[in-house]
Amino acid sequence: MANLTITNSFTSGTKILSAEVNTNFTDISGYINPRNSGSTDWDFVSSSGLITAKDDISLNDGTAAGPALFFTSGTTDGVYRIGTNNIGIALNGTLAFNLKTTGIGTPDGTAADPAIGVDSESTGFFLLSASNLHLSIADTDTYLWNASQFSTTTALTQSRNLGSASAEWGTVFAVTGTFSGNVAAVAGTFTGQLQGDGTATNDNASTGQIGETVSSTVGTTSFPTSGQFGDATSISLTAGDWLVSVIGQAASTTDTVTDVNLGVSTTAGNDGTGLTTGDTFVRIGPTPASTGSVRGTGYIVPKRFSLSGTTTVYLKFSGTYTSTAPTFQGARIQAVRIR
Repeated sequence: MANLTITNSFTSGTKILSAEVNTNFTDISGYINPRNSGSTDWDFVSSSGLITAKDDISLNDGTAAGPALFFTSGTTDGVYRIGTNNIGIALNGTLAFNLKTTGIGTPDGTAADPAIGVDSESTGFFLLSASNLHLSIADTDTYLWNASQFSTTTALTQSRNLGSASAEWGTVFAVTGTFSGNVAAVAGTFTGQLQGDGTATNDNASTGQIGETVSSTVGTTSFPTSGQFGDATSISLTAGDWLVSVIGQAASTTDTVTDVNLGVSTTAGNDGTGLTTGDTFVRIGPTPASTGSVRGTGYIVPKRFSLSGTTTVYLKFSGTYTSTAPTFQGARIQAVRIR
């Protein structure tokens, strides 16, 4: 748009005619009046003070790189029109906030620079991919929300708690999947009712899960030297609480047998450490001593073993006899994880 043009100019010391002055005023009014009425735009308005508009101020739409309303020292920081009922706030030439009638939008962000976060550190929310909202804590991608789950991310290397001692969760529901961790009340004890569906098929609980089962079965095997302890078989259990049970059937066909026993212990070889009669050690028989065909079955009902590390648990057996040793016709040791 053309700048203001004055028809007449004057030289000092010469005569100034009123007609020439009037012509110049006409030039000025012809430039200002249309702009004041809104029929013509002002090209540029500069002021070191306050500018007050009597009516509306109209701006071009602008862009993120060139906002319609910007700052002298930051021409790429400002406000522009994205579209109908849609305003953008640009910072450094990039859309930072998208204001529309349905809400406020932000860029996706990253773990190191969340879209919505706090000023003091890189902690906040960002969109890693479509429909996957993540929470970053101190630059680390920590939690994931989407339509099917709320979980810790694969980048997580330390445990996280759901709730706290002073702010417990009421009811936690899990439709499908695996819950890994502890369920605890304020003092570390779950006082409510823990409900969960059983398996719907003939599968096994995974290693480390409640219900994990470990067992070993042995067929016909001879007893150790008379009066000594032996290990019929064994199982290896990882740290945790287990219920261990034992069953075995002993037989002798030709020899005098005065004692046949079975038990469960964490001590290997000819050693009776940990064997307590009526608890981890039972006598199968016979009573009294018998010559000829002898058969007896013994049981150890589930016994709790609380283990701090991986431990071998043995099915122990012993007998007192003459000549040929009696045999186990079959025996099994089995453990089920309860915690």
